[in-house]
Amino acid sequence: MTLGAGPTVPARPEAKRISLRRASVWAVALVTVDAFYLNEGWLAAIVGLGMLLGSPSPAAIAKHSEQSLRHLARVAIFLAAALLVFGLNWANNLIAERRFEMLITSIKAFKHEHQRYPAKLDELVPEFLDHVPRAKYTLGFSAFHYDALPDYHNLFYVETPPFGRPAYKFEKNERWYLD
Repeated sequence: MTLGAGPTVPARPEAKRISLRRASVWAVALVTVDAFYLNEGWLAAIVGLGMLLGSPSPAAIAKHSEQSLRHLARVAIFLAAALLVFGLNWANNLIAERRFEMLITSIKAFKHEHQRYPAKLDELVPEFLDHVPRAKYTLGFSAFHYDALPDYHNLFYVETPPFGRPAYKFEKNERWYLD
């Protein structure tokens, strides 16, 4: 009877090396989509939370293995992207609020001067404004909307898509939210 060496244990595959370049590309995509198109921050919050929950343990970091340090760097890249999204969304909403106030003032001045509200925002140019501004620097939800109907005149913009629309009723001289 021949004694065999016994069953062989398959070699443990090496962990795939974490690509910081790929993480950076995805982080740029996150900022582009969530800050400059969606302008919400939900996607960045989910990714940031996922990165925090999946970050390496302090024991793994203490070993200073290349893989754990690369993993930590990837977490840092995505957290920085998420913070950038929140900062850009805040700045865009601040810009929109200031422009909103400027448009309200211009529409009221138009009403005072012409004894009527403008039929469209373009009537404010060039007497009251150089141009009708965009609400925000985003690809979607970047315009002001003006409803000029016989009984009421409203101005609004989208602060947080798809809801969260600050509005102004000119006949009642009051601010409100559409939803």
